Amino acid sequence: MSAGSVEVEAGSVAYVARFEGELDLASVPALQREALAATVGAKRVVLDLSEVTWMDSTGLRMLDDLTRAFGARGAQVRIVAPPDVPARFTLDISAWRPELVVGRMSEALDG
Repeated sequence: MSAGSVEVEAGSVAYVARFEGELDLASVPALQREALAATVGAKRVVLDLSEVTWMDSTGLRMLDDLTRAFGARGAQVRIVAPPDVPARFTLDISAWRPELVVGRMSEALDG
């Protein structure tokens, strides 16, 4: 098992939150707080799930909560989840907001 983590970088086009490891009940509350705190003032936020090794329904709920919070702040949100990563399987099988999910970082940053 690998505990979840998030690193947020304020880029020129968007703030990018890179999640790694497991997004589950044990890790999500702290990761969600970190992501929200580090993106105050952002107009575009990209949540990168490329390095997520496991995501359960708690992770889906976190994405839902984050996208709502960012929307309330007036920020545009995209989720990066390449087709071959576990997080993408979870997103696809749950049909979670497909309009926000892209396969590559370049797609998320282009608009």
